[in-house]
Amino acid sequence: MYHQTSLPGTSYQPYSTSVPSHFVFQEPYVQRQVPQRLIAQQYPTYVSGMPRVHQWNNQPSVNYPTPVVYPQTSGFPSQSNRKSAFISHQRDGPNPLVHTPGKRSHDRISSSTVKITDEPTLKKKRTERLPPSIKNDLNGTITSEIWRYFEQYKQSDENYEHKVDLRNALYAVFKEIFPFCGLYMVGSSMSGFATKTSDMDLCLMVSNQQIDGKREAVEILMAIQTALRRSKFVRKAQVIRARVPILKFEDYLHGIECDLNINNSVGIRNTHLLRYYAAMDWRVRPLILYAKKWARFHDINDASKKTISSYSLCLMLINYLQSGCEPPVVESVQKLYPDLFEYGDDIRNLQMNVKIEFKSKNSESLGDLFLGFLKYYSTEFDFDLDVASVRQGCRLPIHLAKTWTPSTELSMWKCLKVEEPFDRSNTARSCFDEATFARVMRVFGRSFRALSTKRDPIVLFNEPF
Repeated sequence: MYHQTSLPGTSYQPYSTSVPSHFVFQEPYVQRQVPQRLIAQQYPTYVSGMPRVHQWNNQPSVNYPTPVVYPQTSGFPSQSNRKSAFISHQRDGPNPLVHTPGKRSHDRISSSTVKITDEPTLKKKRTERLPPSIKNDLNGTITSEIWRYFEQYKQSDENYEHKVDLRNALYAVFKEIFPFCGLYMVGSSMSGFATKTSDMDLCLMVSNQQIDGKREAVEILMAIQTALRRSKFVRKAQVIRARVPILKFEDYLHGIECDLNINNSVGIRNTHLLRYYAAMDWRVRPLILYAKKWARFHDINDASKKTISSYSLCLMLINYLQSGCEPPVVESVQKLYPDLFEYGDDIRNLQMNVKIEFKSKNSESLGDLFLGFLKYYSTEFDFDLDVASVRQGCRLPIHLAKTWTPSTELSMWKCLKVEEPFDRSNTARSCFDEATFARVMRVFGRSFRALSTKRDPIVLFNEPF
């Protein structure tokens, strides 16, 4: 359990320095956190149209039972063997991923008094085994290795629960400084693309207005750093003054590394979007985790080194699954559900438990798709003329992307071009150096040629290309 340090003879005060008045808001930025026992009394079940409690940090892990037998004729498990993180089920009592029994007794609900229906049933974890390759699948070895890596290294429900508990403990500290703030888990931990060793990204929303990243964001992070130094469960807190300032720190109990940013609402929307893609087809998560492993090994997965960020790599692979496959593995959820991803909506109203009605007709295996991903960006995608657009689910011509770009920012469309799904900027702008971009393309090309020849993923990890 997370504890906080109190000064001898005094009650705990997480922050003793005065906070600038323009950071203390009169209206709550997040809807009030109503204790579960009060919800049980006032709202026996969650019904559409009733006042909603804040959904974001009350979501279960995106892990779902995997198919015991790998599909023989289709690329997705049968409906009986699959569970989406967004399908509504009925169960008794609070979600153990958020309300740990014995830790917060005031939040516990008697199972005889209320049934909550907006969260999936957490069934007993069953033993999962590596599915056999599809019959006559030339890339069966690749498929098996991707699946083995995913099963071994994906973020477990236990890892996710630890992060949720840490987020709740941090929020208890932050709201003493900024009473009406909102704290959101973002990035791969929430979207479903994290591994066991992934850090936790957090976004603290203190206002629905833009803030000065270089001055005001740093000032807020310094205030939080002072508070965390008096918290027993956090260590190594350090403010990093980058283009997007962050506060880095580590959880003492489980060693979870955290990056905290301020008012990055686009990052919250991105996480919301990727979480739905993760649930759209069961092959998306294994492919992205393996692509990140491959990119890290070849040192092309680090924006600080002018290569591809993890977020851009995810968008590149999703765009391939949209426009590089026939039929597509996934389609643009922004086209299918435009109201769900409306850019102008308040992030406090983002819906996390909507079931996506989509069933892919694509029957390719994981090995087929990963090899196709390498081929797509090695031989088919024209980096001079094309922009990878997940928003539209296709390759956009570069001249079209430039029409909504301010004239002072046209230089962003250089080398690698991946459209940000909401603000329509180039999320891969970090890869702007011609020599570095040439090396990235060399890695894609050599990886495709080696894997298509040997049909064994071990050739990708003998030495960096």
